[in-house]
Amino acid sequence: MPKLALLFPGQGVQTVGMGMDLTAAYPAAYGLLQQADAALGWSLSGLITTGPAEKLNLTPYTQPAILTVSLAYWRAWQEAGIRAEAAVGLSLGEYSALVAAGALDLATAVQLVHERGKAMDTSYPADAGAVVVVLGLERDIVQAICAAETQADSHVQASNFNCPGQTVIAGDKAAVERACAALTTAGAKRIIPLAVSAPFHTQLLRPAGAIFAPFLRAASWRIPEMTVVSNVDASVYRSVEQMRGLLTRQVSEPIEFAAGIERLLDAGFRHFLEVGPGSSLGGMVKKISRRAVVYQAPAADQIGYVAEQVRREIGGGLVE
Repeated sequence: MPKLALLFPGQGVQTVGMGMDLTAAYPAAYGLLQQADAALGWSLSGLITTGPAEKLNLTPYTQPAILTVSLAYWRAWQEAGIRAEAAVGLSLGEYSALVAAGALDLATAVQLVHERGKAMDTSYPADAGAVVVVLGLERDIVQAICAAETQADSHVQASNFNCPGQTVIAGDKAAVERACAALTTAGAKRIIPLAVSAPFHTQLLRPAGAIFAPFLRAASWRIPEMTVVSNVDASVYRSVEQMRGLLTRQVSEPIEFAAGIERLLDAGFRHFLEVGPGSSLGGMVKKISRRAVVYQAPAADQIGYVAEQVRREIGGGLVE
């Protein structure tokens, strides 16, 4: 029987009002925002629903917001009868995947990613870094150019391997600018700056990993009830110590999203459901494998229709 894997987004998909369309069709799912408020001790729900956007876009607030809304959407999919056998997330989305798999509860997860965001935000000078997406070059070329453009006082490296022909690089501004010039000369089709100033998932964020590690150690973990694949090395999580160790490393090591999807494909997964705000992960998966089937519901009122589509096409992804 075909198996279904969930895709959870990372930082960058946040918008004021995201998830509001759940209030009518899936009020219990939207209620997860109030659970997050109680866990954090402040109104995350108010920030999500009314902003301001400037605060929502700050990493310590962005991360619990995206996680909570993503899991609210997953609750809505569950209310529509969907179940899954695996989950994978992009960076922050890995925590959503772990909650969906029962490895963390929502209260613990929102507290963790709030601390993760604070560690990432404070361990590197504000606005000293740059992050760009490079399209049209293979990873080996991107890595070689970044290595050549790194100097003693300015570092740049590949930080996300999203799919064939799409690599994110990050680092100190001067080094990223040098690398962009060289990548253009090497034939990059496009270079797209991202509105992220800190060089996440690079060695420059190692201090953030050290700050965050004690919070990971103190959290209460359980073995995942479904397959969850690590961003760091595409391994399947099987122990608490493995999760703590790899999530510490994830702060300052590149995201191997494509390798994680390949791991699921090798395990027989062909059907993927994108859960939460945003719709970019499905496109990445299709570039990784033409065999992949991706389900998406950009609006909450489409969830029921797409759930019926899952029933028709794979059957086992929906609870009778």
